[in-house]
Amino acid sequence: MTFINFCRYSVSAFLIALSSISFAASSSSIPSTLISLIQAEAYTAQGGTTQEVTTDIGGGFNVTNISNNDWLSYLGTVVNIPTSGAYQITYRVAGSGSFRFKESKETGGTIYDSVSIPATGGGQNWVSITRTINLTAGNHNFGIVASIGGFNINWFKIEKPWYTNSSSSKSSISSFTPSSKPKSSLSSLPNSSSSPQRSKSSTSSLRSLSSNSSFLSRSSTSSATYLMGGAIQGKPLNIATVVSTFAGKPLGADGAGAAARLEGITAMVRVGTNLYVTTQLGVRKIVIATGEVTTFVGGNYGNFTERGPVDGVGAEALFHGPKGITSDGTSLYVTDTNTIRKVDIATRTVTTFAGSGDGAGLADGGGRGADFYGLSGITIVGNTLYAADTYNRAIRKIDIATGQVTTFVRDLNNLEGPRGITTDGQNLYVTDASFGNIRKIVIATGAMTTIAGAVKYVSGSVDGVGVNARFSGPTGITYYDSNLYVTDSGNNTIRKVVLATGDVTTIAGTAGFSGAEDNLGKAARFSKPIGLTISDGEIYIADSDNQTIRKMTLSTSQVSTYSGRASDDGIGSNADFDTPFGVTTDGNHLYVADSESHLIRKITLSDGDVSTIAGNPYAKGQPRDFIGSSDGVGTAAEFNTPQGITTDGENLYVADSSNYTIRKIVIATGAVSTIAGLAKTSGCVDGIGAGARFEDPIGITTDGKNLFVADRSCYNVRKIVIATGAVTTIAGSLDGSFVSGFSPSAITTDSKNVYVVNGGVVRKIVISTGAMTVLTLRDSSGANEYFYYAKGITTDGTNLYVTDETTVRKVVIATGEVTRLAGIPRVFGKADGIGTAATFTFPAGITTDGFSLFVADSLYGTIRKIQ
Repeated sequence: MTFINFCRYSVSAFLIALSSISFAASSSSIPSTLISLIQAEAYTAQGGTTQEVTTDIGGGFNVTNISNNDWLSYLGTVVNIPTSGAYQITYRVAGSGSFRFKESKETGGTIYDSVSIPATGGGQNWVSITRTINLTAGNHNFGIVASIGGFNINWFKIEKPWYTNSSSSKSSISSFTPSSKPKSSLSSLPNSSSSPQRSKSSTSSLRSLSSNSSFLSRSSTSSATYLMGGAIQGKPLNIATVVSTFAGKPLGADGAGAAARLEGITAMVRVGTNLYVTTQLGVRKIVIATGEVTTFVGGNYGNFTERGPVDGVGAEALFHGPKGITSDGTSLYVTDTNTIRKVDIATRTVTTFAGSGDGAGLADGGGRGADFYGLSGITIVGNTLYAADTYNRAIRKIDIATGQVTTFVRDLNNLEGPRGITTDGQNLYVTDASFGNIRKIVIATGAMTTIAGAVKYVSGSVDGVGVNARFSGPTGITYYDSNLYVTDSGNNTIRKVVLATGDVTTIAGTAGFSGAEDNLGKAARFSKPIGLTISDGEIYIADSDNQTIRKMTLSTSQVSTYSGRASDDGIGSNADFDTPFGVTTDGNHLYVADSESHLIRKITLSDGDVSTIAGNPYAKGQPRDFIGSSDGVGTAAEFNTPQGITTDGENLYVADSSNYTIRKIVIATGAVSTIAGLAKTSGCVDGIGAGARFEDPIGITTDGKNLFVADRSCYNVRKIVIATGAVTTIAGSLDGSFVSGFSPSAITTDSKNVYVVNGGVVRKIVISTGAMTVLTLRDSSGANEYFYYAKGITTDGTNLYVTDETTVRKVVIATGEVTRLAGIPRVFGKADGIGTAATFTFPAGITTDGFSLFVADSLYGTIRKIQ
């Protein structure tokens, strides 16, 4: 934010003020001291206008295409008025019309002046209108709102009169031509007339003055930058391609307690003084005494073409989707989709112990000669492993000494979805998530019976004895002191089964309620608990959608968060995101659609502070059909997988994808409203407001007056008039019927054109005509270029910047030349570095503040900065 504070001016500022003393012949132009000169195109936000190169003295740009009710906001430029009283203001205008000069719309809107512009004879026939206004002492953010359009504006300046006379309340109009341009001894500063000199490539000296040194370099770079399409445009970026993680704790981050990031946790086992936990990318180790989390084996996505099983030591190993874990004290045994991996604890060496890894199947055999289909839980009895082979509806038996795999129990009538498995040494106990019950299998005979829950397909949450109790998707199970403890995932509860009596009780959480609240017993909240283990009277629970491990003390029923945390606010890497998708900026903040957290987050560019401005923090982890769509203020509002996001500087506009709606958030208040589409009702229909229908709104941008939405599954681009909510189709299918090669996923605009990415191509759509063309993409040698999996696009007005699977690339709009700025094609990762030394994993949204690019690196849950 630029501060202009007269009281802090140095000698150079005094010279600037001296050079602006006016002695024009007009009786209303009086000697004065310059307080502030603001170029019209240096707005923070605008509605409906565009820019053009000016022929006025000094060159540069002016604001044009001003229609009724269009507006300009200079919230980013703070003008300090030293004392209350009368001030002289001069507007440099052309054309005809009228406008109101006021406090910026974002800060209350006090009107200081209403100005009528007599016809000047053309849009580049410039005049200066000087008037007197009364201002109060203090900081101000000014703005302009057109009453009657048809005029252009180049700049305005505020001066403090040395004295006031009776004629000062009237307007003075003066015109200048280049031949009459006054001379000045300080050619880079405003001259003594009402018309400032200005370089086309650099900002006025006054605009560079700032009491905020951190903004000085930002505000002194260009006079032609402006907010458009949710990005700062007007100046081609000049970046060195240095990639850093700006905000968010990356997937797999180690640390103690809440400093760790536990993604996709599923199961855990205690070995000695440590817990070993299966997560999305491998196995993590937690020191029980301290809560310190480290990545034990795995931890990287690697190349998706070779995601597993890849054996190796520590981080060299790759896993495909670990679900269950057990141990014989020397080794860990991990179910990894269709294989069982063995991890030597002492050396961290990972080998594939059983399963071919070639695909799903049902085949007994030795070691890698066997096939599985969707392994889940695993337990150990002596020298034998028993694994729940979920999609084969079987329990498989593996001899540890030989690796021989056999099918122990397979009952297609009575075993539908075995998930968790535990043992008391004589029997196996299995959770059947599909049937909603707990089964007992006698190891000696293989006889199977139902000991708790309905025999088949009856879910619920009722406590009771044996088959009179009800479960909803039970998953994890463990045996302790003659009882079973079960994570009842669908109910978000922890259940206890007394083996002697079959009595089932709920000991933590309450069915029908999700969350992350620590508390006693049923007052605690969970979000899809999956796995659990017990050690020394403490239950450790894998609370998967909260990405935490919870601890419950059996003697007191107290539930606490032991490790990890879910989508918390904080500064930089202390914040958490879950699949951030869209990202936009107003020049001072980033706004992020945190899609799987169902939140809208704000990041302050100056310090990386992350906060939540809208969305229900307890929606995370809920089934899509149960997540709400309510309007409201801040956290009272609800979103369902928000993906695209853009801003006009005052409001955010969000493509709320799974609600099939377009939402508006007033930045100043956090008030959320639905401006187009009807929640929970999909379709491909144009209309007004709630009468329109969307199928898969994923990308969104704005030119200040209209929104443009990439509706991927309707195969079209929609236009929404912000003032009326009228929705029309400007490109693609009119009725949602399939259009070959056109399924847009991201969108941006430079005010005249819309650019969309779909698949491997970039398309340009002329807003005024709807004409659509495919950009011809070439590399520096002239060879054809294409994208693999483009998900995001932005522009600085000269170039497009596209996120593509593992890279960020630049496209010169005029020529179609493509260069890779950062990342390596088809190499996945999260490493920071310069250019191709950095790695990304499915980056999505992208924006620019005029200096750097900011990228939502969705899969690792971070916001990356390229500068």
